[in-house]
Amino acid sequence: MRNNDSQLGKGQFGTLRARWAFTTALLWLLGHLAAAQTVTLPIEVLGAEGTVETVTVNVPTGSTASGLWLQVNNLSYADKGSVRLNDGPWIALNNSTVRFTERERNLGGIGGARAFFGTIKLTLPLAPGAVRSGPNTVAFRFNNSDGVSIGYRVLKLNFVDDGGHKLVPATTFVEDNPATWVAPQNNAAAIAAGKTLWETATLRSSYLANNHVLNAKCEDCHAKNARDLKYFSYSNKSIIERVKFHGLSQDQGEKIASYVRSLNMKQPGRPWNPPYQPGPGLDSKPVDEWAAGAGVDAVLDNNEEALPYLFPNGITAAGFDFTGKFSPREIPVTMMLPDWKHWLPTVHPLDQVGGDVSEMDSLYQTLRNNLATRGTDYKVDRYGFESQSEHFQTAVQRFSDRIPRNGANTKEEIEAVYSTQLWKMVKLWELHQEFALEGLGQQKYGAVGGEPRMWLTGGTYAAFTVSPFMLKIDNGPGPNRVGRSVQNDANIGQMWYHTQLLLTLGGRQPGGGGPYDWAYATGQFSGLAGINKESELMRYLVHLIAGVQGCNIGLKPGEHSPGSTDAPFDWSWSPERWGIGAIPGYAGRNVLWKNTSPALRKQIIDAYLGALLQHCRRWTPAEYVRDPRNVSGAWPPSNYRLSALDGSQRWLAPDHIYAALPYFAKLGASCQLINGLADWAQEMWPNNDWSAVRVPNCTEPPASGPTLTVLAPQESGVYSPAEALKFAAMAANFPQPVAAVEYYENNRKIGQGTGVNYALELTNIPVGYHTIEVRARDTGGTSKAQTVRFYVGQPTCATPGTTFGPAEIFDGDISTGTAQDHVEAVGFDLGSPQLLGIIGFAPSPQYQTGEYILGGKIQGSNQSATTGYVDLYTVENASAGMNYIAVTGTTPYRYVRFLWGGKHYLGNLTEFSVCLGVQGQPIALATGAAQAKPALAVDVFPNPVSTGRATLRYMLTEAQPVGWALYDGLGRVVQAADARRQPAGVHTQALDLGGQAPGLYFLHLTTGTQTSKHTLVLLQP
Repeated sequence: MRNNDSQLGKGQFGTLRARWAFTTALLWLLGHLAAAQTVTLPIEVLGAEGTVETVTVNVPTGSTASGLWLQVNNLSYADKGSVRLNDGPWIALNNSTVRFTERERNLGGIGGARAFFGTIKLTLPLAPGAVRSGPNTVAFRFNNSDGVSIGYRVLKLNFVDDGGHKLVPATTFVEDNPATWVAPQNNAAAIAAGKTLWETATLRSSYLANNHVLNAKCEDCHAKNARDLKYFSYSNKSIIERVKFHGLSQDQGEKIASYVRSLNMKQPGRPWNPPYQPGPGLDSKPVDEWAAGAGVDAVLDNNEEALPYLFPNGITAAGFDFTGKFSPREIPVTMMLPDWKHWLPTVHPLDQVGGDVSEMDSLYQTLRNNLATRGTDYKVDRYGFESQSEHFQTAVQRFSDRIPRNGANTKEEIEAVYSTQLWKMVKLWELHQEFALEGLGQQKYGAVGGEPRMWLTGGTYAAFTVSPFMLKIDNGPGPNRVGRSVQNDANIGQMWYHTQLLLTLGGRQPGGGGPYDWAYATGQFSGLAGINKESELMRYLVHLIAGVQGCNIGLKPGEHSPGSTDAPFDWSWSPERWGIGAIPGYAGRNVLWKNTSPALRKQIIDAYLGALLQHCRRWTPAEYVRDPRNVSGAWPPSNYRLSALDGSQRWLAPDHIYAALPYFAKLGASCQLINGLADWAQEMWPNNDWSAVRVPNCTEPPASGPTLTVLAPQESGVYSPAEALKFAAMAANFPQPVAAVEYYENNRKIGQGTGVNYALELTNIPVGYHTIEVRARDTGGTSKAQTVRFYVGQPTCATPGTTFGPAEIFDGDISTGTAQDHVEAVGFDLGSPQLLGIIGFAPSPQYQTGEYILGGKIQGSNQSATTGYVDLYTVENASAGMNYIAVTGTTPYRYVRFLWGGKHYLGNLTEFSVCLGVQGQPIALATGAAQAKPALAVDVFPNPVSTGRATLRYMLTEAQPVGWALYDGLGRVVQAADARRQPAGVHTQALDLGGQAPGLYFLHLTTGTQTSKHTLVLLQP
């Protein structure tokens, strides 16, 4: 008989063992699930007062945690939010309970400029033992509304130890993806109802007591078709809670959110990323993504972080290239611009006392209708969109001027005036976005004046006039002001000035300022630096360089644009702006140089003054167009007497120079440069003794020849065989001028540069390596040389050998790469030593600035795949996509690798490639068939000619015969000058055209080898 008791005992034991195994497995699984648990960001603490949002964060080493680090958007006033950890007490967030970086603290912390208008970083100190090793619950609460806000967003969080090291792996956090969002009520009827609600629903001012009915609808304060909510990726929750704030229901909010989700358009922005925030890589994005900005993380925490962006080739005079064109859109700054919610008006003109919106609303509707029904010509024509948008903005200003004011600048008055300008900006943004205007700048202004992305509002101050100072609402008690404090009021003004700089530089049009008041704006930097206790130097330099470049349209200093009576086009580079704080009245309280080391300060000043001296000496004193009226901003006559010498109170260009040079000397500037500028000033205004501002006993060695900076080609650059290759350099010298800049290969002259940057353009450059020596020579025979090595060839090729490292790195697809944790290097075994050609590498699309590959080294070895390597190139910067460089050494290598910097070898390299190289055949001489002759440097001014007299100016690179002929519209020669041999250099010749009838003429200047043709317009005197 079977022993049932025995079987039962075994079954009980088996069941217990199974339960034990199951429990163990479950605990193991739960532990690993906790470890792998992710947190979706941002955490939107939005809704009614008292709203709480909770997340669970696994902290592997919680016992070492001493603080909770947060990046929070819209933490705009003290005690707005509170935090609770696990079962601990609620802790209100204010400047007494949290810590900041020095920058955040100087800007006011919670409630300060960054927190009020955007995003702030802070650390909440935690008691020892408050954080557990393992899961921790973090709760965020929205405490109270100020009548405008419905909460805040936690963009990032982590726990940190005493050293500030983050304890939670980055993989714990995932970004919410707007592309995955769906409509709350995803059906046609709900979407149509949402659109109707957007356009017609009656709203209330808030969900607080004593609210009132609004005249404005959703579409009035926002973009007409809600494109701003879609473009900046406002979540369903944020839309629904905002709708409820304005008195509508949950169901109505869902319908409006469904309407927004249905819009067929891009959504590149986020609510916390400031529109148009500058940063590297922004210009390479599609133009319709420009408004999304470079992101809140592109904002710098200190000034010196801007140096590699502002001076990518080192701090030299070339970095202040006053004749070039750089993009301030690509230069990150320490100033965070206002996010989209701070573009939106808090009170619409329809809801302002006594407001008659009919004029500006009619003009706005006209703009919309014309943009919708008329073509590109209307968009780019001076008397199309530009003119009508000016009328619209003028009407907005008239409305603003009519707002009742009692002179006290009450909170209500300031809010009404400021909101009116915000409404204007929202509508201009709407028009530029909806009708694709931002990419038409070069079609409107040409390649020189137009930016590849810009607003088309012409010379009207669009963003500039949103400044509280410009609106005359910058006084009164701090709590009444924009931003609720004096400091915030000053900062928001500068934010709008910088936004204007980014939106449009004026198209290099006559008048010198365009939509930007250079004289006023540059004078505000010192004041803001004092308020913020932070240097504004780098942002000042962005404005300075942009201003000088923006007024460069080929005219002589002080010269009016042809046929124009506008102000001369050189205000922003005149000596009135030179001081970088030395302008009278600023030197004594200048804080632009705060926290700048003496060595760096000297380096920047010397580079700036070197560029300035070079720029001043581009023209002879006789070529400066003087203004005998002695007005501010002009170039006074040569007989001008300094106010310091004659006792007058004038402060004109020479007076500013006289005051600035000792100031720069005090700051440690090169005495050679100081004395060089003083000598130039002595030539310009010889009736004064400029020796008083020279540095006596200058012990610096005199310049041993010209200063020289090669601009192109770039060292280690890679160029296509199909493209014309431009050579260019900056050269300057004093007291003798630069006589020539010449280009040599293997000690053989291949050409000579002409024009401002001594340009030479060559075609049919042979494939392979080339080494070019650039030589600058002054009239005294002293020369300076610089060598540049580059490669001409195709950057892609078949894999030249076997690889070592993850296969995805070598597959030619940048989308397949993954983070290479603890992988020290990847590379190629070429089989035998080979001459390297072009090296390619790409950062992860997730880190397009290459932050995890910077500092990496490209190395070569002839020993083995792991030993004997020498450095060939260090990655100091990288852009999105493939980056190609030419390895400049001539030694062949068998092994070539990419070695990551840093001890953890954390690399986000998605692609690495090598193409073998060859030595290029000699470049054809400038006189050869393969050489495209550089055009003659010729201009005629003024043009049109209204006085019967003009000046012909031309530059000869070598001695040769020169003659000219003037043809009328029928092709007849009506005036001519016989050819005569002239030496190399710049020549001018007066043209007496008074005997010719008004009309169109053609001037042909002929040298021994070329003819330059120019159209000339003669007007009735």
